[in-house]
Amino acid sequence: MKLLISLVLCTLSTLSFGQTNELMFTTSYSQKGLSQEVLNQITDLNGEVVHSFRAGNQPATKVVWVVRFDKASIRSAFEKLQTSPSIIDLEFNHTFTSDSVRFIPNDTEHPSEWWADNQGISGNIDADVDMPEAWNIEQGSSEVTLVIVDSGIEFAHPELNGRSFINPNEIPNNGIDDDNNGYIDDVRGWDFVDEDNDPEDANGHGTAVAGVAAANGNNQLGFAGVDWNCRILNAKAMGPDGTGTYADLAECIYYSANLGVDVINMSLGGGNESTILEEAVNYAHSKGVLLIASSGNDGDNVPKYPAVLENVMAVGATNWFNQRCAPFSGGSGGSSYGDHVEVVAPGDNIPILIYTDFNNYSTAVAGTSFSAPIVSGIACLVKAQNPDLTNEEIRLLIQAASEDQIGLSNEDVPGRDPFYGYGKVNAYNALAFDRYMLQSLGNELYVWTNNEKNTLRIRTNSSMDEVQVIDVSGRILYREANVSPQTLTVDLPSAGTYIIRARYRREVYTERTILY
Repeated sequence: MKLLISLVLCTLSTLSFGQTNELMFTTSYSQKGLSQEVLNQITDLNGEVVHSFRAGNQPATKVVWVVRFDKASIRSAFEKLQTSPSIIDLEFNHTFTSDSVRFIPNDTEHPSEWWADNQGISGNIDADVDMPEAWNIEQGSSEVTLVIVDSGIEFAHPELNGRSFINPNEIPNNGIDDDNNGYIDDVRGWDFVDEDNDPEDANGHGTAVAGVAAANGNNQLGFAGVDWNCRILNAKAMGPDGTGTYADLAECIYYSANLGVDVINMSLGGGNESTILEEAVNYAHSKGVLLIASSGNDGDNVPKYPAVLENVMAVGATNWFNQRCAPFSGGSGGSSYGDHVEVVAPGDNIPILIYTDFNNYSTAVAGTSFSAPIVSGIACLVKAQNPDLTNEEIRLLIQAASEDQIGLSNEDVPGRDPFYGYGKVNAYNALAFDRYMLQSLGNELYVWTNNEKNTLRIRTNSSMDEVQVIDVSGRILYREANVSPQTLTVDLPSAGTYIIRARYRREVYTERTILY
């Protein structure tokens, strides 16, 4: 079997960009308009021709067409139109600016959020997840739902006000289970501890976690969470003492999945296996939910549940020096590690919302509980930008867009490792790479493009006998033998189609896809 990966790269020199919901393509000028075949395809996909112009000097030989589609169908439109024999060049109609723009929110306490934008006042410059660069691309969508499975959420806090998920199939306060899901009047979530429809926060942990993931941004108040527009479903599984049961957690997961949510954040964990909990996780995963959990705060490699489960994305914690928290700044514990850890995110000295004092913005805490919601918020931004991506595609994208080898050299080795996983998450990378990530050979190889820098990146998580990058004429642009686990960066000369060939274990494996 051969590994042959085709990539269509629509590059924009060194300009920053964003992806619209429009395609542009060329046809022969002699064709006198679009063929009926192409028009039928556009109509079937609910597309609309919004512009056309001649390409080149007179007499023109090509016509450029711009066609707009629904955001959710743009990917399938690209895949179908590229099979048309009358279309010469097909690309996404990207946007661009004169340079890489940062969106700095006007939240009064945002400068203290070092995890989002570290200017070196606290720790190392750029020891963050590049949120201002990411917010310039995407700030979230109310069509995306994030579940906070925790101690409840105080939505009266002005930083969370207006963000609660509302069950559209439940009539408030009529004492009837209108949607027949087993929960009466669950308009704004459910309290699985007390078995009622009032999942208020009596501990503070849930409100703090929700604030990191999704506090209202650019509102001239307090902090800015990762996602400013997603809906937040309140699923209370922990009591005032900060503990809960596996039964309540499993029920939370089933409940949330059946409401059609996108991301579940679980900043919690236990030390015992559970088939029932694993089945709940697998069920939610099969319904398209991305489940994210904290790896634990004991600084050991003892598995924590649900983080260790296959269909859960486990998140560890770093400090403002890009080092794994071992211990946390308070001098105790540390970010738990193990082969199940997929990524890390900042988790030390994290400013939080206080559920009992809406004017308190001076409290900072530590723990993987606050790393996980950073990743969950990024996942929501990616889903908002690309609604058609599956939970596994978003998961792979976040993994592949992470920054490798930023931590301690004895822990953060090339490729995936038990301490940093694939690396520290980067919100900008996850949004700026032109489309979605490719996984080939299991977890052995990732390939993605960065249009802003006109580059192709290849991450090898196992040793490769040889890696090549070839253009469509067969010219070898890059060749490297005996490649150890690392991330390779290859400069590309122009937009076009390229082939990546990787030989692994003395055989050549093949899988074909398109990145654009």
